Amino acid sequence: MRYQNETFSNISIQNLTIILFNKVIFILQHLVYNMQNQMTNSNDRLIFSENYIYHNDNKIFQNKL
Repeated sequence: MRYQNETFSNISIQNLTIILFNKVIFILQHLVYNMQNQMTNSNDRLIFSENYIYHNDNKIFQNKL
């Protein structure tokens, strides 16, 4: 019984780690975009949502996790 609990615990920790890593990447995407936007001062809009990235309202990328 103890082995099953440890296995479940390890799987849970791995899932939490993956979720946290995805959130960190998501935040980094925003930071990089903001830096690029400040440097170029362009009117292009790049929008990151949980599932898609939009460029000037055109869907250009779908995240597949």
